[in-house]
Amino acid sequence: MRKYIFAVIIAGFSLCCGYGLSMAADPMAGIAVIDRSFPKLQPIGFRLGAFTLYPSLEKEVNYTSNVFQTTEDEKADRIYVLRPSVTGVGRFGKHELSFDVKATHMAYANEDEQNYTNYNAAIQNSFHFSKALRIDVGGILSRNHARRLESIGAEVVGAEAIESDVRGLFAKLILEPAQFRWELGVNYAQTSFQDVNERSTNNLVVQRDRDHSSISLDANVIYNAGTRIKPFLGFSYSRTTYDHLNHIDGSGFTGNNQDRDRADILVGVHFAPTGKLRGSAKIGYGYEMAKDDTLDNQGDSLVNIDLTYLYTPLTNFNLGFERFFTDDTSAVQGVVETRLSASVIHELTRQWILSAGTQITRRDF
Repeated sequence: MRKYIFAVIIAGFSLCCGYGLSMAADPMAGIAVIDRSFPKLQPIGFRLGAFTLYPSLEKEVNYTSNVFQTTEDEKADRIYVLRPSVTGVGRFGKHELSFDVKATHMAYANEDEQNYTNYNAAIQNSFHFSKALRIDVGGILSRNHARRLESIGAEVVGAEAIESDVRGLFAKLILEPAQFRWELGVNYAQTSFQDVNERSTNNLVVQRDRDHSSISLDANVIYNAGTRIKPFLGFSYSRTTYDHLNHIDGSGFTGNNQDRDRADILVGVHFAPTGKLRGSAKIGYGYEMAKDDTLDNQGDSLVNIDLTYLYTPLTNFNLGFERFFTDDTSAVQGVVETRLSASVIHELTRQWILSAGTQITRRDF
């Protein structure tokens, strides 16, 4: 069984606020630092016609011990991330029109051929029929990049980042009568890929056989049983249609029909058994059904637990565990992935808040 482990460690200081309030008169003295809001520091934006715009700029530094996610010849690297964005909101009676445009630039300190920039744009109109009923409709455009994992059974590993373009439309109905919250949605998306080259051989790796369109129906319900427990249930069914048969080197798009249907179900609960402990737990199962009789169907499962412990109002801890695995098939090898994460947020002074975290991911084939 092949294995690899990589870790991400993030730490930083955040400048929050300081008004010289005494603890006796401090309205946030008994509020956990993770729950605090600072309305005087919230962006006020600026007006542009009927819209209020909120620009932002984020900087992040990541570290990975295995940049190409390979089983041999592992290479560590630092990744510098820059995220500019602008969000706009306009309200017109019962309508709320919003848009979001952002970019994410990934710059690798050593493996700079892996550098790329993602672009994302979304627009949404929300119509509020009443306090209990809302309909959202919108669209998305994005350009994304992702590294190719090690080819199963191949000696050549890694490739340049794979570029894909996504165009989509969505609609969602949100209904909140009494203690229930219902969400019913439909989504449509078209995705197209660009061919890439292997790092070591510069050979072309065809990706255009992954071009596809998909439509999905989603249903989610949350029951607010009180402040201590909120169970939820989600279901999704999707159909994916590919533009080409699977590509076979030297023979073109002459392989299998890749069209498939997929069903997913997710069950979980948000809980807060004590004043200091809260979190969520969920399990999910998905089943993918291939249209081509020569391909196997495939299932996958998910277990996830997230906990927040309010040690004191000034020091809060977060712990996370997730395990995901897929079945072996004749065409695709099964994968078991385990993720562990931990973070702490601590108020050093009212002006400075420390946030630090780590995540370890292990993937077994």
